[in-house]
Amino acid sequence: MNRPLDRHSAFFNLQEALPEAGCPICRLKKRWTDSFLETILYESVNDKFFRSRLAKTEGFCHTHAWRIVELNSALGGAILFKDALDRLVQRLGEKKIQHVKGLAPCLLCENELEAESRYLNVMASALGEDPGFAAQFHASSGLCFSHLEMLLSLLPSASRV
Repeated sequence: MNRPLDRHSAFFNLQEALPEAGCPICRLKKRWTDSFLETILYESVNDKFFRSRLAKTEGFCHTHAWRIVELNSALGGAILFKDALDRLVQRLGEKKIQHVKGLAPCLLCENELEAESRYLNVMASALGEDPGFAAQFHASSGLCFSHLEMLLSLLPSASRV
């Protein structure tokens, strides 16, 4: 028995994103990441739990470090970057300058992958279960090649778009 399609925020976000030009998954992933980053910069930057979680990572990747700068949150960015520099200076002092194994990757990269997976899974379900959504998808500009390939891997071969 097929489970009915869950209609939650990811479904409605996809519906709203489909009529816009370009890949809706790319756009929603960026929007999700920016929202997460703004929450970090404005609400979590002084949160001890978040800062200890961040300390267990490699920090922010190049792309997301620059995104912090682009969002113009000078104080939040300064606090996060100072923490990262303090940890680096400590590692240099301990002569642990090589890549430290066991550290988690960039929190924002992990967050993006989760959002991307969620949107693709919802899209795959909606395409198979909602003719209106499928028609809206067919009328859209489609997905980028990367997301199309990921979507196709989630669809049964009989129901490929």
